[in-house]
Formats: sequence, C-alpha cells, structure tokens
Amino acid sequence: MVLREVQQWVNRCYPKPSVDPEWLEQCYNYLVDELHIGPNDTSALTQSIESQLLQSDLHDSMLAHTGLPDNPAALHGVDLPPFLLLQVVSIMEIGHSAFSLLNTRQAWQENLAGLAGAEDEADDEIGDTPRYPRGMLSLELSDGYNIIKAIEFRRLDVLRLGQTPLGYKIVLKNVPVRRGVAMLQPANVEMRGYSNEELDAHRDTVLTRGLRERMGLPAEGREEGAADATANGQQRQDEPAPQPQAPRQSAPAAPVRQRAPPPTAPRGGPAGDHSISSYFPGGGRPGPSVQLPSLPAQTRLQAQPRTDDSIDFDDDMDDNFLREVEMVERQATSQIGTSRPGAAQTHGDVIAISDSEEEDKENIPVPVRKRRRREEPTEVIELSE
Repeated sequence: MVLREVQQWVNRCYPKPSVDPEWLEQCYNYLVDELHIGPNDTSALTQSIESQLLQSDLHDSMLAHTGLPDNPAALHGVDLPPFLLLQVVSIMEIGHSAFSLLNTRQAWQENLAGLAGAEDEADDEIGDTPRYPRGMLSLELSDGYNIIKAIEFRRLDVLRLGQTPLGYKIVLKNVPVRRGVAMLQPANVEMRGYSNEELDAHRDTVLTRGLRERMGLPAEGREEGAADATANGQQRQDEPAPQPQAPRQSAPAAPVRQRAPPPTAPRGGPAGDHSISSYFPGGGRPGPSVQLPSLPAQTRLQAQPRTDDSIDFDDDMDDNFLREVEMVERQATSQIGTSRPGAAQTHGDVIAISDSEEEDKENIPVPVRKRRRREEPTEVIELSE
C-alpha cells in the first residue's frame, strides 16, 4: 500500500491529469521491493516516483478524462487547467519550408551515417552535425488520451526540432486557448524534461510524416509499431472518435515483476542515488527494461505548485497572431516549388515557331536586288532639212 504522505505529494504536485492509483501502487512496490528504498523514506520515494512518472507514457500512468477537456480542437477563449502535465508527441518547425527541413534531415542522416563508422573520431567533430533552422515551433501535446495543438506565442528556447525527444514533459499553467490552439510562452510553461523511450523511438517517423503532409505528398506506408498517437490510445482531433473502451481491468494477483524480468539498475550509477534508477514499466502490463538518462540539472525544476496569476490575452491580438502564423505556414509551403534545384523561372512572352514555318523560311530564295542599268549621255545630232 502506498504511503499516505507519498500519495498526498503526488496529488499536490501533479493534480492533472490524475495519476492512476494502480500504476502508483505498482511503482511504489517496485521501488521498495526491487530497489530497496525504505518504505518510510518519503524523500527518496517521492524523488524516484517523480522520475518514473516523467519517463512514463502518460497513457499508462494517468487516468482518462482527468487532464485535457474532451475535444480540445473546439476550445476558444478559455484557459487550460493550472498545473496540467502533458507530453510532447509531435514537434514541427513552421517558420521554414518543409523542403528545406527535408534537406537538413537528409544531411543530418548522412552525417550520422559517416560518424557511426568512425569511432576514433575526435569528439569535437560531432558538433558539425547540421541543425534544423529555428523559427517558430508547432507542437502536439497529449495527456495520454487527448491531443491539443500548441504554438509558440513567445519563443521557448529549450525546445528544438531534432533535439527535443518525444515524451518530453511540460507543465502548463493557465495557458489560454484560441481556436483550439494553446498559446505557449515562458511565463506559462514549466519544462520538466525526460522522455519516453517507446515514443521517442519513432521521432524520425513522426517528423517525416509531418513534412510530407505539409508538402502535399502521400503518406508513406506505416511500419508496424509506428508512433501514431492512436497506437497509445491518444486520439487526434481530426480523426473520428473510436468506440468507448471498457475500463482497464485490475492487474492480476501475480505482480508484474514476477511475470517479466525486473529492470536492472543503470551501470555506473551510485547505489544510493534513486533518481537515476531504472524505469518502471507499469501500466498493469509487462514491458522491457528501459534505461534513460536523468534530467539535466539546468532543466530539472522542483515540482512545487505556484500561485501565478492568470495571464491576460487580448482576443484581437491573438486572432491577429494566429493569422500571422497561418501566413507564415503558407509562405513556407509556397517556397517548396521555388526551392527545388533546377527549377528555373523565366518571365516574358515566349514565341513558338513550328518546324514547318522554319523549313519554309529556309527554302525561300533571297530576293535579288535589281539595279537599273546606268546610261551614259550621248551626243545628239541634229539634221537640218
């Protein structure tokens, strides 16, 4: 049974969406039985549970209908609930054309392929890996069940295309929503970091699919296990809603750790440092051992609620901003055709001459200029009668 102090800490620091009690109990038992954390060590338990929660897929660790409102795309002129934990399931750069992003991706893959076989290369040469251009980001955020679109109302420097992993956790604080789009800025977003290995394994697939959609190209055949949000129960708002599913059944009497090999502790980590412990699969389902790095110190924030006031947004300004965003997207898309190599553009009238006309012109004889014969003056003889 979960310690009451631990349960209270979870409810206070992560109120929305609500943590699944089944997942929390299994995680608690795993930490106590497998990692040998004291059952009354509240500090170590809360630290480890937070690490496990931020590495999880929210579909496994959270309850349905306790985070985002249903049908987020229909929201307008409202604020999202405070201290709302979401995960990044898609990230796209909309300030640059999809064609230029595809070129960067191709160069990035070629660079990685070259570095993979050169293990004795100097570490400083890795910095030559091309980076995606940075303009304005469009995100898809999920509570594990619903997805809402979001854009940068003000730049969030921590997030970058190609570097921010899928499953990255953020906390929204009274974020305003206009026409189904959440308006993000540093004042109303807290970065919690981490990632989910299963989601991030398909980061390139998600990016490629988004770029092809922007370019109007047909979607490539989805590989088995592709990182589609619906595969994890996360419903996109532009797709029909499936039939309601039955509630998840309680876990069998046998604990998960007895049906699957227990995760091993990360190598090289201090024995007493539970913040970098191995990932608990949870969710009432056995899963493979997952080992993820700990959150960098500069991005890890204490999970303490704040009493920030709501941020006032002017509706007219937001509508103008959204129109500008749409214009940027259209301009970026229109650059696709002009950015293709070899696509030369000419202006002016073009006169087409058929082959028959050219032959006729070649066979016409050149007119000969006729010259008048020059007559010399002659003497005139007059005859008299």
